[in-house]
Amino acid sequence: MKKKFILIPSLIIFSLMLLSYKEFIAFTAPDIPVIIKGTVIDYRSDEPVTKALVATVKGEEESLTNNKGEFRIESWENFPITVSVFHKDYQPVELTINSANKPVVIKIIKK
Repeated sequence: MKKKFILIPSLIIFSLMLLSYKEFIAFTAPDIPVIIKGTVIDYRSDEPVTKALVATVKGEEESLTNNKGEFRIESWENFPITVSVFHKDYQPVELTINSANKPVVIKIIKK
């Protein structure tokens, strides 16, 4: 009788812990990856910047811009997502993106 009294509360507590863990995992990561698209352009000339590195700060996903200055990053992070932009001829920039509804335009300044 005493064993049943200890076993039942233990099973209930374990079940609640397992459900809480599943809810935590579901809450912290999106079900599908987020796609961030955008263009990196020169602040003064509005010309595309090629070969700029665009990277998420937390998740370490990254992309190099193409000859049109365009980039695409696939991330499993939840919004807001902070990205950094690096190029040897430009000052680094950090920007927070709140949604993937439309492409992002990032203007960077020459050194």
